[in-house]
Amino acid sequence: TSPTVLLTTLAGEQHSLGLAMVKAVLKSHGVRPVNLGVSLPLDEVVAAAQCFRADIVALSLSPSLSPRLALQRISSLRLQLPATVSLWVGGSGVAALARIPPGIRVFTSCRAIEAALQQPFSSTLPVPPVSL
Repeated sequence: TSPTVLLTTLAGEQHSLGLAMVKAVLKSHGVRPVNLGVSLPLDEVVAAAQCFRADIVALSLSPSLSPRLALQRISSLRLQLPATVSLWVGGSGVAALARIPPGIRVFTSCRAIEAALQQPFSSTLPVPPVSL
């Protein structure tokens, strides 16, 4: 069966172009993308991952959200998702992040997504909390 990928942005992020681009790439590779829309609170992302039995949660980041806040939310989401659900993060806001915690995969282009689809999806790494 094809993997299910949930697409969204963090609360406070209103951009949707990145989600549309990633959805097109995923569909062209036989992946089931589910666009949850923009600006979702973390608890809703976690609930949707369970509801849709997601293999991957993919977030699009813009520079509009502060890097510190984005890192806090991404880290928190990683801790709340089951280890069997991969967390992918991409978009122009990724460049501002100082470091990425373990268990989170970063993408800087749609071509990188194509390559990642050829690899296992689940995150089996323990993810320690991030101190900021």
